[in-house]
Amino acid sequence: MEIGVISANFGRLPILKIFCAGIARLRRETGLAIPCVVAGDISGAEVCDSYNIEHIICRNYPLTGKFNTACEALKGRVDYVMVMGSDNLISTMSFNRVIQEAERGIDLIGFNDVYFYGLDDIYAGKLFHFKHTEVLGVGRTIKASILDKFKWRPWVKDADRGIDRRMLNEVTPLAKTNVLLRGGAVIDLKTNWNLNHIRSWANKLGVMSSDNLIWDMVGPEEANLIKQYINR
Repeated sequence: MEIGVISANFGRLPILKIFCAGIARLRRETGLAIPCVVAGDISGAEVCDSYNIEHIICRNYPLTGKFNTACEALKGRVDYVMVMGSDNLISTMSFNRVIQEAERGIDLIGFNDVYFYGLDDIYAGKLFHFKHTEVLGVGRTIKASILDKFKWRPWVKDADRGIDRRMLNEVTPLAKTNVLLRGGAVIDLKTNWNLNHIRSWANKLGVMSSDNLIWDMVGPEEANLIKQYINR
């Protein structure tokens, strides 16, 4: 069972490096190759190459075009594709849960909760927990047979915002089986570069009393890079 990971990036190389370190940790702890493709500007190529992650140079707009390009690059190579932002991390335990559902042949696998971790300004070092009622964009994993129906370009219309919902609306009607994994450990690293800034969530979610939980989700390299970013 082969699960590939796709992402898109533009600049913000320190954050991209944390993402790449997360992929390296998944490979090491699962013993799996985990093909990974990042579509973005040329600045990210060297970072990706250093972690044996495939990088495709792609124009920044539309954002859906970058994700489609990355997804199409995995056609014929994997059984499932997991969608991640280049500021997202997933714990090895949660990745293994996705593998278990993939081995059952589930068409669409996802999570309904995510941890936001602030890296900039007054939010640096603060952890927030968000629970949704439906599948989130981060960690969403789609079976190859579903992607075949879209010629591996499941974002049908060009867009720069709301892309998770757009893709979900296209894929869900074709998925005969789906699983929502509750209590997963997926992380969204929030910086001043985020379109969806953490301040909009900080007013809705109470900050967790400690950020220790995040260190249980990531590996030593990711932890060091995160701390270096905060203390820069």
